[in-house]
Amino acid sequence: MSFTLGALAERVGGVVRGDAETIITGAAAIEAAQPGQITFVLDRRQLARLSGAKASAVVVSEQDAQDPRVQQLPAIAVADPQAAFLQIALTLRPPRPRPPRGVSPHAIVSPSA
Repeated sequence: MSFTLGALAERVGGVVRGDAETIITGAAAIEAAQPGQITFVLDRRQLARLSGAKASAVVVSEQDAQDPRVQQLPAIAVADPQAAFLQIALTLRPPRPRPPRGVSPHAIVSPSA
């Protein structure tokens, strides 16, 4: 699945800083993020790690959104970056439905089993 940064910001109640039309196809940690993916910064201590990031966008706190290190990437500014990132990750890759429990009515078991 893919979403624009603006659509993801709307889902998490955030504000876009930068290009709202940036296409996001996945979510990953700062070091692992690739182009097309979004990452997040939990607090100010992690802002320095953005300088080498390959991510296409970042989720940050409202306070950190003004930091020059953040402004190099399109961003979603929210009150709780960790919660917003989790919601975005689940939006981009929803959990797979679990198969029903038990024995299938279509199962065939040998009488000698």
